[in-house]
Amino acid sequence: MAFDSPPADQLFVKCSRGDQWAAGEFYRRYHSAISAVAIRTVRQWRLAHLANDAVHHVYVKLWSNQCRALVAFQYQGPNSDMAYVRVLAANAASDFCKSLRTRPDQRGDAVPIDKVPAPAAEDNRAMVNLQLEDAERCLRLHLPAAEIERDLQIVKLFFLFEFTAAHIGRLSSIGLSAAGVESVIHRCRRAFAKCFALPKGKTAAGSLSKERSIGADAI
Repeated sequence: MAFDSPPADQLFVKCSRGDQWAAGEFYRRYHSAISAVAIRTVRQWRLAHLANDAVHHVYVKLWSNQCRALVAFQYQGPNSDMAYVRVLAANAASDFCKSLRTRPDQRGDAVPIDKVPAPAAEDNRAMVNLQLEDAERCLRLHLPAAEIERDLQIVKLFFLFEFTAAHIGRLSSIGLSAAGVESVIHRCRRAFAKCFALPKGKTAAGSLSKERSIGADAI
């Protein structure tokens, strides 16, 4: 970081005050990550042709209410600002996609979610689509109640945002080592295997209900 470049929390406050230099610095630091998250999200929703719209929507959300979400950031260690921005971007991009799927009358190029074809396998990876609501219900059935909120956060970071176990383990809010995160992921995979075992000939995408999905490797 350059000597005259402020830390993330100060930069976000400057952005909230309409500082044009701060807005440019924000773009320099975070635009690549924001674009990558938005593009990955629209691809998961089979809306890749709307990638630019999704990126624009992310910036609108980040800048809304005087950057309230950004100003709420609290430093939790090296790269925690990048992780925080990625989560905000993923949430905003997912909301953008969800709004198109649930309100098809708003755009001519949107289709109802129940008309979306099942996603094809990518790069020889076994892709399983789990709805966030279904995943949460499953984990609440099979995991200790005292740990469920932390474990749900790990599931979202690992499967939806593609954080590594090591990266998650560095977040102070999680309170686990990388090995501990791996153990949680293993327990969650076992829970998903129990909840979402599929009969022969059925696909995961065709068997689960509507709304947002998490892509995972061979759960």
